[in-house]
Amino acid sequence: MSMSRKGQNATGPPPPPSGCVNIDDILGGEIPKGKLIHICCVVKDYQAPIHTRGKVFDHSTVEDQRSIELAIFRPLMDQFPKFNAGDVLLAFSVKVQEFQGCISLITHNNSSLNVYSGILIPKPSGSQSASVALKSNAKLRGRLPSDKDHAYVSYMYHHLDKSCIPDQEAFQAEANQSMNIRDKFSTLENITEGNFYDIIVQLVKDPYDMFGTLTCYVTDYTTNSRFFNQTTDGKGRGRAERDDDPYGYTAKFQINNIESASAWPGPYGQMSMQLTCWDPHASYIKDNKLGAGTWVRFQNVHIKPGKNGINLEGFLRQDQKYPERIKVEILEDNDSRLKDVLRRKQEYEKSNKRKNPHHHNPRVAQQAQVRQGPDPTRGKEQRLGETSAENSNQRRKRLWAEKQMAAELAQKRKDEETLGLNSLVRCENLSQEASPISRLLEPVYYEANLNGQEIRFQIPFNNVNYRTNVRVVDFRPERLEDFAICRPRSRYSGDISDDSSVSGLDDDEDSSNWEWCFWLQVEDAMAFKNRGKRPEERVWVMVDNLAAQCLTLDDAVDLRANQDNLSALREKMCTLWGNLEELKRERSESRHDAKRRRKHLAMPPLSSEGNVNAGADLMKDLCNDPFSCCIKQYGVMEKTDDPKEADAGPGRKWVRVFGLFGTKICA
Repeated sequence: MSMSRKGQNATGPPPPPSGCVNIDDILGGEIPKGKLIHICCVVKDYQAPIHTRGKVFDHSTVEDQRSIELAIFRPLMDQFPKFNAGDVLLAFSVKVQEFQGCISLITHNNSSLNVYSGILIPKPSGSQSASVALKSNAKLRGRLPSDKDHAYVSYMYHHLDKSCIPDQEAFQAEANQSMNIRDKFSTLENITEGNFYDIIVQLVKDPYDMFGTLTCYVTDYTTNSRFFNQTTDGKGRGRAERDDDPYGYTAKFQINNIESASAWPGPYGQMSMQLTCWDPHASYIKDNKLGAGTWVRFQNVHIKPGKNGINLEGFLRQDQKYPERIKVEILEDNDSRLKDVLRRKQEYEKSNKRKNPHHHNPRVAQQAQVRQGPDPTRGKEQRLGETSAENSNQRRKRLWAEKQMAAELAQKRKDEETLGLNSLVRCENLSQEASPISRLLEPVYYEANLNGQEIRFQIPFNNVNYRTNVRVVDFRPERLEDFAICRPRSRYSGDISDDSSVSGLDDDEDSSNWEWCFWLQVEDAMAFKNRGKRPEERVWVMVDNLAAQCLTLDDAVDLRANQDNLSALREKMCTLWGNLEELKRERSESRHDAKRRRKHLAMPPLSSEGNVNAGADLMKDLCNDPFSCCIKQYGVMEKTDDPKEADAGPGRKWVRVFGLFGTKICA
């Protein structure tokens, strides 16, 4: 329904019906949810009535622009009012609600709907009343419109901007199409490629945030042969199944003796499906903190093969017609279809002799215990039998340690919130604890047993990934034009002919390849906030071609020859480092002017303090926000003339390097 602002005439407009509100106030949140209101508006779209799972029929108008959706429930089909494009609806006692993330209206038993045929409504200056256009109403109880209400309907209709109202043909076509809507509910065992379904599922794992999308793993405890086969030993999950690295690029950086955060909690076999959600559905899941064990209804999920082209996956994208509509619903236990899934879950757990597929997850296990309470049917012998795995003392210690860790993590999250992180820069692994820069710079030691003697020695680097909160304080090269470098194409392809006439390549253009390669100096965000109270914690981070493309930079080109690309790069990086480039340019120009005035160069400082002070001058005027990013530590080999440093072979030594990965600028 749509309602526009009303004009003025010489005698003034008639007052609206008592208690009547406008749509702007409802959508603006000025009317609290649950309040009964009256509304006078024009019908611009509608969906034909459909059966609900209760004893009433559902019929909805559609939200668009300055419109609002009204869900009408009636026990009998013949009690529904008939609508045409441009009809006026004067509704008494309808309730404001929030459904699927949108503010809407809903009828109840005492609601009164009065429909006026738009083409029959007389002009307000005439002698006729709008009552002549009032359609018959099968539901007579409730408030009836008065003569003053009829006068307002006539005035409102003829002073309304009707440009957004479709013609009757388009209106009826939409209505007819809505009658073809089928019940799209399906269990996961019956879904097929290329179709859209409504599903009721349990989240197997906590959703994973991946650059504006959210990856979930869901199950309804049915089996589908097109799903990935999850095994108890974890071998069923190949590298391509790793949540944060679908192509396994970072597999070599993982520490083998640390249990992966993506360890599969069950159910095992082909009972779980990967589901990728886009906004606004992803934001709804994050805002409501939906995690492992939550029962959810997803609507209109598109089923198709995933990246490996074999296993089926689900995709829940934004509705193109109603972009604000959310198709994620948290379910209550009284849902009849949910009860069917719960029965299958119990059968699965019984057959697998497991109390809970999330039993390894203490958070979910504790939530389940709170909901269910102690089981009085468990006998003493049964309880004593559990002591072989974990006695009460061990359990208390474990729970206490988990509580302490949770409290520490909550405090760290609270500290992060005070940093004012840049929301336009996002990264992977947001569920992981943020590491300070000082932890990245800590020396790494290795303990070993040599001839029965324990030895401890420092190793040059460690293959490990971090999430950290930083801000950019410097970059190299000094000029953005040098952020892309040219490499010979022969480094990447050995099948290019040396004869350019045969290969069709031009030596000046196509015999080379452009790559991103630059460095960012980042400082710990907490150290920056407490400047003067704690030492500076900085590290240089390399941004290679893949990391730069992940930042949503375009493919690298010759930036000197492509000014549009250079401007786009400058604008994008400004989101990351604020006015840093401007400050560096001003400092460079002032230094250049000073050099021209001097005949001889000044002697460089004997210590690094001179550089620190110069940096402090720049930092004083630096204006940028900290952000969360992913940094990996690894090692590269360099030449050395010192045999004592040659720990990577003759004339070679290992050097610790840090690189950016999994970070994106969303501006």
